[in-house]
Amino acid sequence: MTITTETDGPAWVVKGASLLALAAGLGLGLPVLLPSAAPLQFPALVLFWWLLRVVPGENLPILKLSATMGLGYGIARIMGVMLPIPVLAVLLVGATLFWMATGWMACRFWRLGPGLGSLAMGGWLVLAEWVFQHVLPLFGSGQSFVLSWSPWGHWLPFVPLFGMPMLVFLLGSLSWLAAALFSPGPRTGLVKPLAFSVLLAALPFAAGVVWKAGRPPGESRKIAVWGCPVETLKGGKIVTSHLLPAMEEASRQGAGLIVFPEMILQNGRSSKGLEQLRGAAARLGLTVVVGWFDDGMKTANRLTIIGSDGKDAASYIKTNLVPLLEAYDLRGDGVPASADWKGVRLGAMICQDDNFPAMAWRAASLGANLLTVPTFDWPGVHHTHFLNSRWRPQENGMALAKAAIGGHSAVVDAEGGVLASRDCTLGPALVVAEVVIPLSPSPYHLWGDWPLLAVSAAVLAAGLARLRRPPGGDIIR
Repeated sequence: MTITTETDGPAWVVKGASLLALAAGLGLGLPVLLPSAAPLQFPALVLFWWLLRVVPGENLPILKLSATMGLGYGIARIMGVMLPIPVLAVLLVGATLFWMATGWMACRFWRLGPGLGSLAMGGWLVLAEWVFQHVLPLFGSGQSFVLSWSPWGHWLPFVPLFGMPMLVFLLGSLSWLAAALFSPGPRTGLVKPLAFSVLLAALPFAAGVVWKAGRPPGESRKIAVWGCPVETLKGGKIVTSHLLPAMEEASRQGAGLIVFPEMILQNGRSSKGLEQLRGAAARLGLTVVVGWFDDGMKTANRLTIIGSDGKDAASYIKTNLVPLLEAYDLRGDGVPASADWKGVRLGAMICQDDNFPAMAWRAASLGANLLTVPTFDWPGVHHTHFLNSRWRPQENGMALAKAAIGGHSAVVDAEGGVLASRDCTLGPALVVAEVVIPLSPSPYHLWGDWPLLAVSAAVLAAGLARLRRPPGGDIIR
């Protein structure tokens, strides 16, 4: 099918369209490096939709403009990221194809008018992101263009109800309506769509505010996380030099739980190290979550939850492995570890696992209201990974304790707020913080993404069905 755009755009816009599309892509991707700039994604999307409206072309020019935007976005997203070159190449190509397909659909949606067009655009983005993350499951929701909004949890009360996809839907729909407002042609017929946009934004916000206001209060607990740079592992005697002293200090500060990083015990010393931690846990009355490498007959990346009585309460094998960097004989079944900690239900998974919303959702389904994540990061991924991790407590109504080698060790509340953290690329650190642990899960843990996926599919189907009819008076000209 041939897609064309009709334009009354200024000549300078037509001539500089590629540069403007590149700027839109960069504006959409750069907030990952500077999360405080996340709201800039809205005008970046408005610019992209507007360019697709005012710049003339058929098929190839439209795809070229969309590819330029997608390339700018992809470059911004992988800037400074240290991953294998093939993985970066796949991410870059995937992002470019994603926005090429989105630009192609956007040009069709301009025929629908601002009301149905905005809904179809929001629905398309939700479904396209879901497909992108499941067909190419490299880093889960870390591939989402709304990743950088996780520090804004206090202003996004709808996330515990509908998760990240609702933000995708709202950004897509509302930016589309804004682009319609600034497009060439008469402004008649925009009053109802603009009123609709206010309602569209207000409903999920209001639902989230009402749910939070009626939520029962949580329980305050003091927890500890410990992390270190990779170089610390080379010193040997990691248990006696670092882990046992960290447990002593955590206990002294009143913490009842301590989380240690992924594979902090390795090189044939895991069994002895675990025995030492069990003894210290029983002596101090501490619950311990520790990651360790099983280098026996069949290798595995494991974690163990040690109860305050010194006995193993639960164990887990890592399920989601980093592409091209990890390969073990055993792989987990996707069910996080779960154990009781004095009335609080712990959920536990390892590093890359928390990039995938379904993993934390399963932990919440098991009753977890505190998620613990031993992690092994490195400079070049640790900031992005931590941004993504902060979505999981917001979605599922739980607190988060993350302990990292070469990354951020932090205690995070149910709104994604960081109560205490240390960048452990700079040196070993113990972080102790008091956090309110919600005692009731969020509605999202009941239904996940499915309600919004169904709504998105319905509005997209309605839009595509309308496009099959002869164009009528609802086209913006």
